[in-house]
Formats: sequence, C-alpha cells, structure tokens
Amino acid sequence: RHPTPLRLWGEPLCEKHREPLKVFCKEDCAFICLVCAKSQKHRGHLVRPVEEAAQDYKRRKIAQAFQQLRSFLEERENGFLAKLSDLEKQQDESSTRLSNNISFLNDLICDLEKQYWRPAGEFLKVDILGLFFKNINYCGCFSLNLSIFAKMLRCQSKDGNLRCEFISVTLDPRTANPHLFLSLDQKTVTHRDHTQALPDNPERFDAEFFVLGCESFCSGKHSWVVNINQGQNWAIGIAQESVRRKGSLSLNPQQGVWAVQQCWGQMQALTSRWTPLFLLRKPTRIRVYLDYEGGWVAFFDAELDAPIFTFPPTSFKQERIHPWFWVASGSQLTLCP
Repeated sequence: RHPTPLRLWGEPLCEKHREPLKVFCKEDCAFICLVCAKSQKHRGHLVRPVEEAAQDYKRRKIAQAFQQLRSFLEERENGFLAKLSDLEKQQDESSTRLSNNISFLNDLICDLEKQYWRPAGEFLKVDILGLFFKNINYCGCFSLNLSIFAKMLRCQSKDGNLRCEFISVTLDPRTANPHLFLSLDQKTVTHRDHTQALPDNPERFDAEFFVLGCESFCSGKHSWVVNINQGQNWAIGIAQESVRRKGSLSLNPQQGVWAVQQCWGQMQALTSRWTPLFLLRKPTRIRVYLDYEGGWVAFFDAELDAPIFTFPPTSFKQERIHPWFWVASGSQLTLCP
C-alpha cells in the first residue's frame, strides 16, 4: 500500500521521495513518482504518464456507460418487440374470428333466404337449428347474443321439428365421487374438501370429481338446465354409459364426454384439443340440448338464449347417454327445475 501523498503548491508529491506523482503503475493501481518507477519495487511494471492513464480511465468509463445504456435499450427493445408480436397475434386471431363470424352470418342468411320464399307452413317446418349447426361448425366458436335467432328457435319449437323434451334431471348417488355431496332431492351437488364414506361400487367415479344424472337416453331430443351457484371450476355435459369410472379420464368426445367447462374463469369446450370460448359474459344458467338421432350436442346461455358451443355431429353408437357433471373445489351446481 502506498502512503498518502504530500502536496506542494496543490500538486501531490511522493511521500518517500518528495517528487511529483507523474506516472501511474497499472499493476499496483497507484500513482507514483519517476524515482519510484525506476526502483526495484516497480521494476518490470507497466507504468504510464498520469495524463494517458486518466484518458484511458475516462474512455473505459464512457465505454462502460455506453455498454450499460446499450444493454438497457436492447432489453427495452426486446420487451417492446415481444409486446408488439403479442398484439399482432391477437389482431390476427381477432381478424380471423371476425371473418369466421361474418362468413357464418352470411351463410346463415343465405340459407334462410332460400327458405323465405317457401309457403309459411313449410317454412315453420324448416330445421332452422340444423341450418345454424351446419354453419356454426365452420365458424368454430361463435358466441354472439343472437336474440333474433333465439326468437326464431322459440317460435319453431311451438310447432316444428325442434320440439324437444325438457326433462327434470336428478343426480345418481351411486356414481358420485366421495368429495361430491348431493342434496336430499338429488338436485344439488357440492364439492367439499373432506370425503364421505361411500361404497366403492363399479358405477362410482373414484379419482375424478364426476357425477352422472340418473336419467339416460338412447333416442329423441332432450334438454335440461343447470344453475351454477358458486365456484370457478366446473363442467357440464353428457357422457356415454360406458365412460371410465376408475382412475383418471381425458375429457373429450373420444373418451365418451361432450362438455363445456369453466376452469379458473376461462370457458372452454372439451373438444379433442380444448377450444377456448370467448363469451360476452360468464353464464350462470346453462341449457344442454341433445339430439340423439341427429348426433347433436349443444350448449346455450339459458338466460340470454344465446349459443355457447355446438359439437360437430357424431354417432352415439346406440349407447345410452347420461347427463354428466364435474364439480371441483368450492363449486356447486343445481339442476332445474
């Protein structure tokens, strides 16, 4: 360590030799005098004039500052580019969705215009729901509030081929997972964190929070309504009677389940690759529509009479179909009426 230098007329001096500190020793990072530079202690060391050392230090500090600034700007640029990329992706998705919706409406209008010129009696027998389903499958997910379309459905249901049986569904306690508690009238199911002692019969779901309805269908058109009383995680739909009861189950039509779900606030249709649903509002009452012979499964917001999602037509292979429910922690569903 070098001693603190003395000063003469404001100029620092070497404490040992009383000489001005004219050079800088890079190895010792110290200012020294010319006598020190020639001494044994500093022999072989790289020494530079103070002015050059100062200029070099300034250059390094400036370069370091610019490097920090460059890194900061690159980081901000990458952040802005990532946000821009996300916005462009959202714009493309919105544009595609809008184009699909426009195409859907145009096709539906075209089909309805073809039926317009038919006699009134024949028009009322037109399968408007079938026209809607045919077009909506090209649209993918169409979740606008089609109030006019809903009125047409109500009109046709009075005297047309849309007429279906509104049924009163009850929950089957033999199928309920032990975490699912049913009300005495078997209309309400609540998920609780603790389990109840139930026999492990073959019909019961042991690993998944599922329960089936007592009713089953192998023909006809049927509809029922479910109230979502509370919770962020639930699913409503139908399942084949042969659906797997023990162990985990993938939720899609290939495994015998056609349903829509809400998971942490996000609505999805449980297709082969789950389809996100962009709805105007989160439904609190859902109507399930099943046309067994037609192979249709559709979901509607029961309060708005607005479609939520329609699965592509399928064959149920003459197997009985049950109402199906998934009720996760904190959720509760009630069947109407």
